[in-house]
Amino acid sequence: ISAAHINAWNSMDDVNLVAMCDIRPERMDQYSNVNKYTSFEDMMANEKLDILDICLPTFLHVEYSIKAMDMGINVLCEKPLAQSREDIEAIVKASEKSDRKFMTGQVCRKAPGFVKAKELVEAGAIGDLFFVESEYAHDYQFMTPEWRKDPVKLRYPVIGGGCHAVDLACWIAGKPTEVMAYSNKKMLEHWPTDDCTIAIMKFPNDVIGKVFVSTGCKRNYTMRTLLYGTKGNLWVPDPNCFGNQGGPKFTNDKGEETDLELCFDYSENSRCLGLNDLAAAIEQGRPPRTSYRQTYHVLEVMTGIMKSCETGIPYEMTSKFNREAPMDPTLPHGCL
Repeated sequence: ISAAHINAWNSMDDVNLVAMCDIRPERMDQYSNVNKYTSFEDMMANEKLDILDICLPTFLHVEYSIKAMDMGINVLCEKPLAQSREDIEAIVKASEKSDRKFMTGQVCRKAPGFVKAKELVEAGAIGDLFFVESEYAHDYQFMTPEWRKDPVKLRYPVIGGGCHAVDLACWIAGKPTEVMAYSNKKMLEHWPTDDCTIAIMKFPNDVIGKVFVSTGCKRNYTMRTLLYGTKGNLWVPDPNCFGNQGGPKFTNDKGEETDLELCFDYSENSRCLGLNDLAAAIEQGRPPRTSYRQTYHVLEVMTGIMKSCETGIPYEMTSKFNREAPMDPTLPHGCL
């Protein structure tokens, strides 16, 4: 993902990519006009940075996010931000203490098809939303990073990749009040986690939903999303990882299908990754639109999914951010 981030930063007129760090120096050979380091500490000692973009394995996100903010640097951190609410709370404290901007890289919120679908739902184009369905299928069988399989360092599939589908469902339908989930492991038997999960959720306004996550099924990468309303349905086709995506398909209440064209078209650039929003937030002195509050809530939903899988009973949402941070209508797309 770092390659896409690098391309995105380089596409922005008001941002200069000045340094990068990787413990494998050969991974940086293709990039010129940038200072290269194999030590984070050396980079921090020699560079004056406004933003640190963290594309590390998940288990390192918290450590380096907090280090950067303690040094007075704004942070963009790839998803999933963390695997526990305690870790996210530590990031929240560091952000508030340092007064630095912090943003999580939830790319689906910038993918044109998903943005268009949300706009249509909010405009009432499909009537009252009553069911939302999203999925994340990505075959991990030949994944090479061993940390993904390490019982201590691994990413749980529901959190590591499923956060895309869960985040989309919450972004469009609101904050679930309850989840019920089941999981099994029949594909990646040598991995320490289940590889297939199905979650049913209760959303506000009597909306229900389903999220399917599989990291073992033999299928092309997908985040296909379906939205059902009283006046029609939307089907958002599979995007690539960075938002290059066709428009939603709309089916009206008579069963007539229409391909909806997008008013914008972009792929690997700053808009689809949200990088331009972080830069604008710093310049304008406002929070980024993908805040840690949203990340905290989505992680709670994913935690609830895993707990429901373990216990076989529904899990009710109790997030303190749920109570303390109502939706802010002044921000686009119902951002917190």
